[in-house]
Amino acid sequence: MTGAIKGTGFSPTCQYAESSNTRPPETLWGSTETGHSQEEKEEVKALFPGLVPFSTPRPERFLERIIHIGSNPGDIVLDVFVGSGTTAAVAQKMGRRWVTCELLKSTFTTFTRPRLEKVVNDEDPGGTTRTRGGGKTGRRDRGWAT
Repeated sequence: MTGAIKGTGFSPTCQYAESSNTRPPETLWGSTETGHSQEEKEEVKALFPGLVPFSTPRPERFLERIIHIGSNPGDIVLDVFVGSGTTAAVAQKMGRRWVTCELLKSTFTTFTRPRLEKVVNDEDPGGTTRTRGGGKTGRRDRGWAT
């Protein structure tokens, strides 16, 4: 696809791998390696019996892979749409520090805070385990801003 968009100075192009001198991405992460939303829903249901989990929660194994690639133990992981707290939970289990934000107080009080308290207190056995990424941080004195 080529051609300018009138009046913008923008010319979109589409280049196919066969005609490119660069290598296209070769890695594909399947659900057998990184999990799927239904798997994470079951983990959230186990943590919060009787509550309806988010419709598309991210699997811990998927987030574990991303956090492993993008950070080292002790680094800070930011999640500005924390929801059920899966990213921060995995970061904690992998020995990373974390910062999260949640717009809805009801989500924070129903899912985020209780889940992260369980993770910090070693009461979240699902998904990623601490043995895969950096061990315990030893900190139990979290300051929760509400």
